[in-house]
Amino acid sequence: MNIQGPGSLDRQHRRCHSLPNKSLRTDRAPRHAIVAALCFVAAFCLGSPQSWAQGRLTLSPNYVDFGNVNLQSSSTVTVTMNNTGNSPIVFSGDSLTAAAQFTMSGLVIPFTLGAAQSTTFTLKFSPTAVGAKSGTLTLLSNATNKRMVMWINGSGVQAAVSAAPAKASFGNVAVGVSNSQTIQLKNAGTSGLTISTTSVSGAGFSISGITLPFSLAVGKTATINLAFAPQSAGVVSGSASIQGNFPTVTLPVSGTGVAGSRVITASATSENFGNVPVGSSATATVTLTDTGNSSVTISGVSYSGAGISASGAANVTLSPGQSTPVTLTLAPTKTGSISGSVAVTSNAIDSPFAIAVTGSGVAAAIRAVNLDWAASPSTDVTGYNVYRSTVSGGPYTKLDSAPVQALDYTDSTVQSGTDYFYVVTSVESSGAQSSYSSQISVSVP
Repeated sequence: MNIQGPGSLDRQHRRCHSLPNKSLRTDRAPRHAIVAALCFVAAFCLGSPQSWAQGRLTLSPNYVDFGNVNLQSSSTVTVTMNNTGNSPIVFSGDSLTAAAQFTMSGLVIPFTLGAAQSTTFTLKFSPTAVGAKSGTLTLLSNATNKRMVMWINGSGVQAAVSAAPAKASFGNVAVGVSNSQTIQLKNAGTSGLTISTTSVSGAGFSISGITLPFSLAVGKTATINLAFAPQSAGVVSGSASIQGNFPTVTLPVSGTGVAGSRVITASATSENFGNVPVGSSATATVTLTDTGNSSVTISGVSYSGAGISASGAANVTLSPGQSTPVTLTLAPTKTGSISGSVAVTSNAIDSPFAIAVTGSGVAAAIRAVNLDWAASPSTDVTGYNVYRSTVSGGPYTKLDSAPVQALDYTDSTVQSGTDYFYVVTSVESSGAQSSYSSQISVSVP
């Protein structure tokens, strides 16, 4: 059957009604039922006139949720409009029913979208207050879905930074010296934030401590360093700024440059060691302190006088108030009075700083332990071995190189301030050795 248009459908309907009664007869159904069925089949096969050629609108996405967006920033979403029908869609109007923070661009009404064509427009959310916002976008057209409604949601959140302390006052700082303070930054807002730039004004001030851009989650903290290195004497003031997707944080900074002074003070300017035995040594420690307002660099430590030496402190830089030790040593090689000095060289105003050293070398005291014992009752004993230990009960070390023939022995290898423990064994002609005798202990003063 070839149907040309709505007129043909009408003719078909008329033809259905004009069929001879006898052609519709049946033994099983009334005539009017068969006529109705034929007319229904014709209408179903041909379709309604409106559905032959009409556009259909779809949107992708068909729902927009911007999520959380920081105040002072914005977020955009591109929406694609598709005509999935077989006839152009003519748009007659649009309505964006939402807070002013939502805007639409890229679509000018009236507008025609061809069959099987697509185009895009943009929705933007620029929150100006904290809280959830919502609205709808309605598109009116001649499409089968004449009234297309899209829901739009978004929430404004606030990124905020707090600083502690809220200012930095450096007080007096010597010219040529750098003093620093730490500032803790905290994300006190309701969304993550990004620190994009930092800056500082005022001669001699600087800021460091974080690598930019720096992200900071809600409730988290970061530390920055503010430093003041005055270039000249006088009061200096300025400010440090932290910028990002949050209200700018500004910290006042101030300080005073003062003329620098470098001074070393020693805990002692002289050291008298008194009598020191020849062959031994004595030591003393002197503490050097930077008592000025500028850093002091100790470049070297030298000494003079027989048996006098010093160590430590060289190549050390002291900040104001810091200290370092230097060790003085007297080790006489002969008897007699000794005098000399230790000199500390630095960039301090009192360099070189001298420490006088005196003392006397005296003859070393001879320390010895004399041992004697009763003879063994055995007639085959040819000598005795002497053993010593510094631990009670041993292990023991034999002192003699050959069995001692006498009943006494002098140990002249002892040291002052040491406890010794001795035992003796008897040696027979066969070389057999008895067990250890009872142990005796000796404390050498």
